[in-house]
Amino acid sequence: MRKNRELHCQKTWHRLRERVRDERGNQIASHIMVQTLVLIVILALLQLAYSFHVRATVIDVTAQAARRGALLGATPAEVEARTRQLLAQSAGAHQDAQVEVKILPLTGAEQNPDQIADLLSVKVTTRLPVLVKFGPQSGLSFESHQIRLRPRPPVNPKAGG
Repeated sequence: MRKNRELHCQKTWHRLRERVRDERGNQIASHIMVQTLVLIVILALLQLAYSFHVRATVIDVTAQAARRGALLGATPAEVEARTRQLLAQSAGAHQDAQVEVKILPLTGAEQNPDQIADLLSVKVTTRLPVLVKFGPQSGLSFESHQIRLRPRPPVNPKAGG
């Protein structure tokens, strides 16, 4: 009887060990884990590509607005309005971007006596899209400068003397 019992215990132990070593159903679990990791990597790459797209768009908009403002001799309000218009057309999600336009006097350079040279500075600060369109508010900040030439007003000889 004791031998029967030992034999039964050995068979039970052997069956239990086979069940533990059996890898049936393991492929499903590993497939799900691998697919989850692959999906996370693909989504991270898409997010990185979107961040680079937003960065390139903001750089281009800043440069275009400064160039156009300098060529047309626009006021800071006109340049700011054009910058916001370009941001809305190209990136859409940058309605909350901060646009700062300054006109600085250009000094120290040899200037034409018939023209006045100013430096037009356009600065755009917007959020860096970390998770789709959400991210830190002051993540991206780009500044573009253009030299603006305008004719010097004529000097009135009667007023001087």
